[in-house]
Amino acid sequence: MASEVIKLLDFRMFRTDTLVWYSLQLSNGRECWVVTRRYSEFLRCHVKLLELFHREQLPTFPPKEPFWQRVFGGEATRDNWMEERYARLFGYIVGLLDIEGVRYSDALLEFLNAPSHNNGQEPEPSGAETPVPSSAIAVIRSVRVRLTGEPGGLEVVIRADAPAPCAVRLALRPLEELGEEWGDASPSLEAS
Repeated sequence: MASEVIKLLDFRMFRTDTLVWYSLQLSNGRECWVVTRRYSEFLRCHVKLLELFHREQLPTFPPKEPFWQRVFGGEATRDNWMEERYARLFGYIVGLLDIEGVRYSDALLEFLNAPSHNNGQEPEPSGAETPVPSSAIAVIRSVRVRLTGEPGGLEVVIRADAPAPCAVRLALRPLEELGEEWGDASPSLEAS
C-alpha cells in the first residue's frame, strides 16, 4: 500500500452555529473517502508529526485564533481570519502529502482515516443498537466508498459521532438521473 499515493481531491470549510469543520476528500487510486476534521484535530496531528520529524521538515502550521480577536473581534474580522486559516490549512495538508516520509507516517494516515492505516478492516460494531431520538444530531466524520469488483458492487462505510448507534439510509441513482451538472462537476476549493 505504501506505493499508493494519497491525493487530496477537495478541501472545504463549513460552519455550524458555533463550530468550524474542514472536509477533506481523498483518494489513493483504489478508494475515495471523505474525512471531516476540526482545527484542534489538525493541531493534534501536527503535534504527533513533530514527535517524528523536525519542525523544518514540516510545512508551517497555521496558528490558533488570537484570544483577543475571539472575544473582541467583529464578525468581518473573524470571518477573514477563518478564511485565511482555511487557506493555510489547505496549504499545510497539501504540503504534508508532498513529503514522502510524512505521507506514509502512522500519525498522518490515522488523521486521514486512510484505508492502509487499518489494513482495510473496519472496527467491529459494538453492542446492540439503541434507538436515537429524532432530535439527535450525528456528525459524519468520514465516508469511504469502494468498488467491490462485482458488477454494480459498491461498499460504503460511514463513520459518525452520534449520541447512540444510528441507522443510515443510502439511495443510489444512475448518473443519468443526476442531470448534466454531475458530469460537469470538478473538485473545488470554495467554502460552502
